Amino acid sequence: MELKSKLDGLTYQLNAAEKERNDLEETRKNWTSGVTHDLKTPLSYIKGYAAMLRSEHQWSEEERKEFAKIIEEKSLYMEQLIDDLSVVYEFDKMQIPLNSRTINLVAFLEHVLEDLRQYPMANDYPIHLNVKDEGDHFLSFDQTLLKRALENFIMNAIYHNPRETTITVSIETIEGSTLIEIKDDGIGMDARTIQQLFHQYYRGTTTDRPHLGSGLGMSIAKQFIEKQGGQIKVESEPNRGTKITILFPQ
Repeated sequence: MELKSKLDGLTYQLNAAEKERNDLEETRKNWTSGVTHDLKTPLSYIKGYAAMLRSEHQWSEEERKEFAKIIEEKSLYMEQLIDDLSVVYEFDKMQIPLNSRTINLVAFLEHVLEDLRQYPMANDYPIHLNVKDEGDHFLSFDQTLLKRALENFIMNAIYHNPRETTITVSIETIEGSTLIEIKDDGIGMDARTIQQLFHQYYRGTTTDRPHLGSGLGMSIAKQFIEKQGGQIKVESEPNRGTKITILFPQ
């Protein structure tokens, strides 16, 4: 009886592992199909608007600027998607080094937000920096990895919220630990979305907007934060906005 019980247990574990493998493979296939679509869609926009600009029609200066803005926006989106794919490959191969330096975090965040405001898509989203306590905030971190993580968090808020959603990035020191908070007053997320948020192939959204983002950005951001010793907490409810808290312990 004991042997039969062990065999039954082993069979169950093997079946569960096989199901998990099949589910992951199916998810990967769906994700690959989605990413292929994500590349083709902006490319079709770029080709279409480039053809319009090249045509003999006399477009107004305002129309030409609008076409150029759309081409730039779609190009940046494709660039980010390709960068995400490259990062995933490097993570899988354990090829991402950590180059930490002690930096004034307030000045760093100001620079990150200023860069983000240059994205055409970010023009319709007010982005603010709130320093909750006085004094300089110095932290040892890899500027490239932290910048990419913060950009991914903020762009996720832009992708999945309606225009005019306000995004506030706050910083404070509590008992020697540094907290960075990214908060929006958008539509929020349900519990299932929060649970799946950092899964590498999750492309869900709580809005009726088409899928934006590769399903990699949030996973990459989490890995970048944890690689530097940070911790992440997500708080959100439908129609109540979202708050992501990043903690760098003392």
